[in-house]
Amino acid sequence: MMPDYTSHLLKNWDWWELYKEKIGERKLVEFMNKVYKLFVNMKPGSFFSIEKNVTEENRDLFIKMCCMFIDETYHSPPSMLGYYELNSDCTLLKHVAFPYKPLLNGNNRRSIQKDKQWS
Repeated sequence: MMPDYTSHLLKNWDWWELYKEKIGERKLVEFMNKVYKLFVNMKPGSFFSIEKNVTEENRDLFIKMCCMFIDETYHSPPSMLGYYELNSDCTLLKHVAFPYKPLLNGNNRRSIQKDKQWS
């Protein structure tokens, strides 16, 4: 049977406070920085196996940090570096090469017109 780690996906932001109490804020931020560094250093088109590279003990926090990073980069302006995604069972992380970005309100890129509404 194939592993399925979807139970570790973000459902709300309560997990941050729970982990802060459990491991301390300093360790939580250090873990976040390690995960973010992994993302930044991934080459477009590459994969990272969560199943093979993340211990069971760290898997929940790792996947939640992945969700947080993906959410932050998804809502930022399109990047020349591409974007990131988890596969359907959350066993693989992929850095997808530019120029494709997941659809946002039916558009491939955020509309400049929409962004001007915020200025």
